[in-house]
Order: sequence, then C-alpha cells, then structure tokens
Amino acid sequence: MARPPHAARGDIGRRVAARRLQLGLSREDVALRAGAAPGYIAYVEEQSATPGISFLLRLADALETTVHELTGGTVDLPGGLGRAAREARMVELGDTECWTLLGDHGVGRVALTHDDGPVVL
Repeated sequence: MARPPHAARGDIGRRVAARRLQLGLSREDVALRAGAAPGYIAYVEEQSATPGISFLLRLADALETTVHELTGGTVDLPGGLGRAAREARMVELGDTECWTLLGDHGVGRVALTHDDGPVVL
C-alpha cells in the first residue's frame, strides 16, 4: 500500500531508514536479518509506528546499532542538565537573547502570538 503524500513519519522510522541506507541494505535484507516481513519494515520506516521492545531489539541487531540509538536517546540534546523550577514564571526575552538561547541545537516547541491566537510549532 502506497503511503499518502503527507503521511506522518516517526522519528524511529527516519532513523531506521537512515541506518539501513548507511549500511547499504534493502528493506528485504533488514527484514531477513530481523525475522520480519519487508512490509513491516516499510511500515516502521514510513508511518508513525511504535514497535514493541522485542522487535526493536531484533531491528537494532539487524541494523548493527542499539535500541537507544534507534529511539533517539543520543540525538541533538542541548548541553547541560536542566531542572524545572518549583514555580514556573513567564519571562519575556528580547530577540537577541532568544536567538542566543536557541543556538545551534534542537528545540522542542516554539510558541508565537498570531491574530487568531497562540501558535505552537
């Protein structure tokens, strides 16, 4: 079954596909190594799948990596350990400080005001 043009694709799927291509393997190769159907490998890569741990272990082994890597345990985490304050407070930041804090690492969510209300990306 073909994937709709704008179907959601999960992070695990992107990591599986990237690792498979990095190793020069076909979906059939990975399926054989992981004891799965090629269609299921395609499903994991193309949809927002949440495979069980036993399959993830077999898949990680087939892709010569770890479950930790496949699930994003080491991807683009900002430096340092942050702790949430006991009582959260809103602080307005200037443009320069915003860009400095964003730096070159990943961001979970960004909220902006819009005429129709808040927009969270």
